[in-house]
Amino acid sequence: MDRFPTDIITIILTYLPVKSVLRCRSVSKTWLAIIDSLQFPELHLNASTRSSNSSSFIILPTDFNEIYITNEDERFPRILETTKINLSFYQEADLIQDPSVHGLMFFSTWCRSYSKEAHNYISMYICNPATRDFVKLPNLNIPECTTSKLVSGLGFDTVRREFKVVQIFYQSWDVRISEVQVYTLGANSWRNLGRAPNVKFKKHFRAFVNGSVHWLAEDESEDGFRCLSVIDNFSAGHIEIWIMKEYNVKESWTRYVVSKLDVDGVLCETVQPILLRKNGEIVILYDRMELVSYNIGNGNFNAFEVHGLPGLPHETYKIFSYVETLTSLNAF
Repeated sequence: MDRFPTDIITIILTYLPVKSVLRCRSVSKTWLAIIDSLQFPELHLNASTRSSNSSSFIILPTDFNEIYITNEDERFPRILETTKINLSFYQEADLIQDPSVHGLMFFSTWCRSYSKEAHNYISMYICNPATRDFVKLPNLNIPECTTSKLVSGLGFDTVRREFKVVQIFYQSWDVRISEVQVYTLGANSWRNLGRAPNVKFKKHFRAFVNGSVHWLAEDESEDGFRCLSVIDNFSAGHIEIWIMKEYNVKESWTRYVVSKLDVDGVLCETVQPILLRKNGEIVILYDRMELVSYNIGNGNFNAFEVHGLPGLPHETYKIFSYVETLTSLNAF
């Protein structure tokens, strides 16, 4: 196949899974040079992002320090085969995870509060689950204030082509006392960016969209009461999902009503949207146990079959949408 034009070989390789691409490095010197080039990881990521309607997920059982990657076979929709990956640092207790950004994930030690005394036992990592590579980040510069809450987010600077982690410390009883620190992958220390806005961030409600990390937050800069007019109905039997179809255009917000009854007709307590698929379906996790695909056009549910997870009764999971990447952490 070395007689094929190099650009054709490159295009073919970009559509292969990471595991297959790594095996292809042994085929020939030409293929090795293509795969190891500085441009190839980004080409591969772009192809993976825009290609099929199939989905990949990171699944983390809540009772075990284990990580699984799933892949959906286009020939058998909604059948997910899982692969357990081994990461030495993930054996640490009480690690929390950020959603994947361009195939990388951020992990950090969970603490109820952050103080100067917590400095020595906070661990933070950036990891590529597909290649099993990870790096440990430098210690945080914890503010002088006695105790703090902490929210974090992983993002990617599209101009400088850099991955960055932002950490926001704030006093739970006074959000005016805050400090923002940013770490750039490959740097030796954190940079202080000063104060955060006077809002209380929801640490579990964040997303990286359009080049920025977004949080759901409560505005506490003003006293008094105001009406939240977006909620015009309430029912114990459904939830409302709002999707911004055009970024930063508030008129593009569209409401979808989703039943809280799972595919077996059981009323669920928690309904967590995971992913909006290219075909318009929403992937939803019910009660942290059952993964389904919801058709917003006709209201039909289809459950995923997930193979290879620990078969324990009443096991619950954290699930993140995921796109594999060849990005090397040593390149930063």
